[in-house]
Formats: sequence, structure tokens, C-alpha cells
Amino acid sequence: MKISTNSTQPRVDRRARSVSEGAKILDLLAVAMVKQAVSGTNARKIAKAPDAVIILDVPDVDWITPVTSAWGMVVMGTKGCTELEYDDSERVDPRGSWVHLTFRRKPSFGRTISHETLLKLLRLGKPVVLVTSDMSWVPVEFQKLATLRVSIARPSAEMIADIAQEITGDYCVPRPFSEAVAQRLSANDLLFAGTRGDVSAQAFLNRLASGVVAPVAVEASPTRLEDLHGAGEAVTWGLGLARDLADLKAGLISWADVDKGLLISGPPGCGKTTFAKALATTCGIPLVSASYADWQAKGHLGDLLAEMKKAFVEARNCAPCILFLDEVDSFGDRASSGNAQNGRYDLQVVNALLASLDGAVGRDGVVVVGACNHPDMLDPALTRAGRLDRHIKLSLPDETAIAKIMRFHLRDDLEGEDLSRVARRGVGASGADIQQWVRGARRRARHERRKVNVEDIIAEQGVEAHTMSSKDLNRMAFHEAGHAVVGWLERPDNMVFATLYRAGGLGGFVRMRGAREAVVRADVETELRILMGGRASEEVIFGEASSGSGGDATSDLATATRLALASVASLGFGQRQQGNLVWLGSPGALDVEATLRTRPDLAVEVGAMLDNALASARVLIEKHVEAVEAIAQHLLTHEYASGEQITAIMAKAEKAEPKEVRRRVSA
Repeated sequence: MKISTNSTQPRVDRRARSVSEGAKILDLLAVAMVKQAVSGTNARKIAKAPDAVIILDVPDVDWITPVTSAWGMVVMGTKGCTELEYDDSERVDPRGSWVHLTFRRKPSFGRTISHETLLKLLRLGKPVVLVTSDMSWVPVEFQKLATLRVSIARPSAEMIADIAQEITGDYCVPRPFSEAVAQRLSANDLLFAGTRGDVSAQAFLNRLASGVVAPVAVEASPTRLEDLHGAGEAVTWGLGLARDLADLKAGLISWADVDKGLLISGPPGCGKTTFAKALATTCGIPLVSASYADWQAKGHLGDLLAEMKKAFVEARNCAPCILFLDEVDSFGDRASSGNAQNGRYDLQVVNALLASLDGAVGRDGVVVVGACNHPDMLDPALTRAGRLDRHIKLSLPDETAIAKIMRFHLRDDLEGEDLSRVARRGVGASGADIQQWVRGARRRARHERRKVNVEDIIAEQGVEAHTMSSKDLNRMAFHEAGHAVVGWLERPDNMVFATLYRAGGLGGFVRMRGAREAVVRADVETELRILMGGRASEEVIFGEASSGSGGDATSDLATATRLALASVASLGFGQRQQGNLVWLGSPGALDVEATLRTRPDLAVEVGAMLDNALASARVLIEKHVEAVEAIAQHLLTHEYASGEQITAIMAKAEKAEPKEVRRRVSA
């Protein structure tokens, strides 16, 4: 027999105060909760039978003690019982009229209740009451033996308001207390917010609702969508959602008319979490935050799935709200899971997430925003209709956006100061980096008891290009000029800028807008030529390439290798006559080193693609060497060249008489 919560919630019995003079709020609430759970049932008769085995399922572990006490008073008619822990197999000698067995934690391996203990309990001829907050901790054998199972629901808003009046003696009808807030409260939340007799009931309720209780939502953000720079499409979508939610509240539209899911992707630090916080602030609704890592940290598969379910339940209780799921690419793709054991694990996790997103039990009012760095690693089912079906890509801010973000964080500091210089030197930084610069600049000025200046920010940027020798700086300028020339020749409308400075002192780079989504092999070859443009320029101008063309995982050579391998091993762009048509995984999930080592045929084809791209880029550099020199000189003089400036330099160089390539033996 299982007793579910009755939809009709009885008011607290005023006589409960007489049970224990000066009883705490948890005691009174527990009495009300138990009465509600057994109301209209024959639970009292069943529970007192000598062979009764009762399971009480309480909301959280802190409710175990007060609910057990209330069960004794309300149902058993006495507190006289002996409490045993689940692994207390040595002492089964209760002196009271019933046995109280508790599961306060997950049993460690091999330490759960034994069959011998179960038999001893059953032979006592007294009711056995097991109380737990997680039924997965209870042995299956015990669950099968249960003659009565009672689900104790969390106290309702009405109950809490009534108890507040009972405790304080303030019987003025308080203003409504949110049911969403009530359903987020733990037993300790209510205990710590406990009140004294000289405090009004309304003050107690306000204390609960205004922050004495640690909220499940992340902290409120002062940033609104209008304050975000460089996230145009995401901001536009967010403002549209805010209008839709306002119309929904006004009854002008239904939930079916509202976007229910969004996937935002981009490199680390590009502002995905900041966007989610600003979205919730602008919409005026709570933000509930969760991630795969948070859920996994709770334990094994069952614990992870329980935490996932809990997050969606909390979001429904807070509705309307934003549920922010960070690191959704951690869930992986069921089709590319590893061995059989891991694959089954991933299958169950992804399936559970899909079921939660589908909202079989309803998720009206919950807008799910997923964030990731690698959208190509997601299971395709996550982005289907009704789930995270809208995808917006965020990128690192450009020079203009950097200046605006910096101005936002500086507030009144450096008012009226031209920030273009520091913005140019900060290209390649994330919004988080910019905030850190401003914080560090303020610290420098504060320690020296003066106002912030531009040099403080430059010092925090860590830009070290200016410390290079003139020889190395010259080579860098020609390297970036090579990228710019090849990039402009291949995709002139996509050129954004070229710079010698990059946040963190990592050297210069050229930024271009992304290629179209539906690529063919020719598009890949174009990207490879652009990536090889810097190396080709060094070889043409100086006779050989430097280490700046290769090296770590962010280098031109590494990026080009990943792209070439993905085109062959994932996109099917290999040479068919070589028999290399194969799919080895999603582009972002390929292990480059392992794949090239174990598939020498693919390594040969990837190498050939890179060699061809370099040769083609050399031809373009040699043909347009005047433009390479002009852009390099512009960078050496101005540190930065916008897309418009590069276009003007290219146009002027094209009109000039072509010169024979003069190799520079020395920079």
C-alpha cells in the first residue's frame, strides 16, 4: 500500500501546540505533514499491527527525526521506540512498543542491513518503521516486505504560514507566501530561520523568502542583456524571450508559443554563463544552475540520475525560470560512446536527460539553456525540436566590443579616456579576461593610493609583444600579413582584422568570420590555405618558417592538421580512389595523435592536404608580395589593421607594378 499526498491540504491543528509547550517549528510542521499524509486512510490501524513493516519516505534527511517523532505521536500514539541505524545488526533489543530504523546516508559497500537483522526485527512482534529520504538506499528485500509505505510531502506554503502564526502568536493573516519558495525549503532552512515570540509571522515569512534560505538559483546578476556587447544574436533572442514571457503572464499567448530551449556554444570565457544570468535578470525570473559535473560528483549512476531529476523538479517549482545546464557536451554522443560498459552508462544518462527535456511530467514555464564549448560532440537528439532546438554561437569580442565591455566594468574610472589602444592589445581575450584586467588595474591603483590609469590595464593584459626584438617583431608582422593576404584573396568579405598584439602575450593573429555551415572539400582547402598563409609568407620572405607556425595545440599547423583530419575521417572528404571513405567520430571528438598513429593511410592523406595548401598559399604570396609588405609595414607602425584598412591596402597594392620577390635573409 502506498499513500500519496492528498491534493486537499488540511490546515494545521491549533491544538498541536499542546503536544509540547514551546515546540520548535520543525516539530509542529512534522505533525502537520504526517496528519496530511495519513488523512482519509486506515494507516493508523495498519501501522499498529504487530507484524507491520512501514516505510516513511521523507523530503530530505533533516526531516527524519521530526517526522519520526510526529509519526509516534500522530499514528502510534507514543514516542516509546528504539532507534536503530541501518547497519546496527548487533543490537536488536527494543524496549519501546515499536522499532524505528533509519537510513540517513547511502550504505557503504557491504554495510547494508543483513538478512539476519531483518529476521530479528520481524520476530520481535512489534511494528517496524523505516524512515529514509532516498528509497534507493533501502534494500529491495525490505521494500518487498513493507505493508505500508507513506510519502511525506514537504510542508505547503499554507502550512508554513499557519505555523508562523502559531509560533509567534500573531494571528493577523499574512500576505501570500509563495508555494515555489515553500517547495525549495529544507528542514534546516526552516530551523535556521526560526523565530521568537516577539517577531511577527509576516517577518518570519519574509525572512524565509528573502535570503535567509540559501536559494537553489545562482546569485542575481546586476547585468542585463542590454549590457552585453559582442553577443548580438543571443541578446536579440533573449529580449524576444523576455517579451514572450511578459505576454504569457498577461495571458496574451500560451506556453506553446514560447521558445523552450536554447543551445549556446563558444570558446571558454566567451560569456555563456554571463549571458544566462543576464537573461534571467532581464526576464525577471529565477535562474537554476546545474551541470553534468555537479550531478556526477554526487556518486554513481543512480546518484547522478537522481540529481538530474531533482534539478528539473526544482526548476518546475520555481517556474517560470531559466534552467541553465552548463557543459552539456560532457554528456557525449550515444553513437560514439566507448566500450560496452561506458556506452551503456552514457546511454542511460543521455536518455534520462532527453526524457527530462521532453517534459513527460510537464515543464511548463521552464526554459532550458544549455551551454558548451564543443557543439559537434553533442548527441543529435539533444538539439531536436522541443529540446535545445535553437543554436546560437558566441565568439570572443572584437576590438569594439572589448572597449565597450571594459567601459562597462570600469564604471566611473577612466571616464572620457580613449580605450581603443588597450582594446586593440586585448584582442583574443574573453569577457572574463576583461573583467579580470579591470579588477587587477583597480588593485594596482588602490595599493599605490592613486586613480586607475590606462597603463594599469595594459600591465594586467600581460601583452609582451613589445618586449620582442625588432627581428622577431618584423617576422611576426610578415607572418600575420601572409594570413591577411591569403585570407582576403580567398574570402574578402569575411576579413575582420589583423593585429600584432594578443591578450596574454601570445603573439598576433588574423580574425575572419566563419565559413558557411554547409561546407564541401573546396571550403576545407580554402581554410587550409589561409592557415598556411603565415608559414608561406615566412618561407617566401625569409627563406624558412619559424617555430611560430607550429608548436602547441593552438598553432596554425595544429589547427590545420585537425581540420584536414576531420575532413577525411569525419566529413567524408577523403580521396575515394585511396579507399579512405570512413567515419571515425565527430570532428571535435577525434583524437588526432592516436588516429594518425594507428591509421598511416589517413596520415599520408592529411600530410598531402597540408603540403598542397602550403604550396598554393606560397603561389598567392609570391604573386601578391607587394600587399604582404604593405600590410606588414602597417602592422609594425599601427599594431592593428581593420578589415577596411586591409581592403584598402590590397586595392592599392594591386594597382602597383609587381616586383620580383626579394628574399630577406635577415629580418
